[in-house]
Amino acid sequence: MSAQPSGSLKLKVHDEDVLKAEAIWSMTVACKNFSFRSCDGIADTFRAMFPCQTTGSFTMSKSKVSYVLSDGLGPFFLSELINDVNSSDSVFTLHYDETTTSQIKKQMDCHLRYWLSKKNEVCVRYYK
Repeated sequence: MSAQPSGSLKLKVHDEDVLKAEAIWSMTVACKNFSFRSCDGIADTFRAMFPCQTTGSFTMSKSKVSYVLSDGLGPFFLSELINDVNSSDSVFTLHYDETTTSQIKKQMDCHLRYWLSKKNEVCVRYYK
């Protein structure tokens, strides 16, 4: 196996604006309940609508939005949930829902219900 010339290695570095745009779009997909498949080709749409440097480097697909939400942003929101529950001076309850999806797969969703003293209200949040 021959060694690659040192000049042939290309490193793609995303700047902060591109990472921010990808995270914002991923959060929009989650909040608006868009399908992940709707992200396929969205970068071309954004480039046509908003010709700027950020959209020139913006990339998104159904698999990327899934990874951004689960592996990129998910740990942050999980730690926020844990901090909220730990800072609450009351107990919490765990709710679960078992169902069979349209693909005939068993699925179980877990939610935590607890008192959020910062907002003076009961909070129910998705856990897993």
